[in-house]
Amino acid sequence: MRAALAGDGLLPTATPLQLIDADGHPGDNPGSLSLPGPEVLVELHRRMVLGRRFDSQSTALAKQGRLAVYPSSRGQDACQVGAAVALRRQDWLFPTYRDSMAVLTRGVPAEETLTLLRGDWHCGYDPYQYRVAPQCTPLATNTLHAVGLAHAARLVHAISLPSRRDRHRTASRAAVRLRARWRGISPRPP
Repeated sequence: MRAALAGDGLLPTATPLQLIDADGHPGDNPGSLSLPGPEVLVELHRRMVLGRRFDSQSTALAKQGRLAVYPSSRGQDACQVGAAVALRRQDWLFPTYRDSMAVLTRGVPAEETLTLLRGDWHCGYDPYQYRVAPQCTPLATNTLHAVGLAHAARLVHAISLPSRRDRHRTASRAAVRLRARWRGISPRPP
């Protein structure tokens, strides 16, 4: 049974997929993936270096008391940069409090990325412009926000809403209903 499932691609294979090995040479690649071109690799490296510098500077600012909080994302930088670069322009990013590098990679300026972590009441950037939701400190709430936005988008396509305010109100209602369903509470009718 296990062999049949592994053959169907549901379970990982015994041989790991490696684009590069520990020495930096092309690795054992049982799949059909290949390394991206040199220009893509250079751009990914550039963004990781910028992200590391941003992380170091932000950690120093938090130690100096200039930021209310800054959870370092050291060691998660490749995951964040890779995930943010893989997003299409129309895709949304719903970051947690440690995903500052992903927010930065998505194009949000550094000073705007740190606004919320400085203790301001707003996230510091226009979420619609960058397609990046505000960072969430409570863990796993970003999942509810993403589903709420997706549900609201479905409603918006079903009923054409004329203004940004109406779209925001619809998204807020969808998130409240989703959260109520998540907790097992029956929401009031609209």
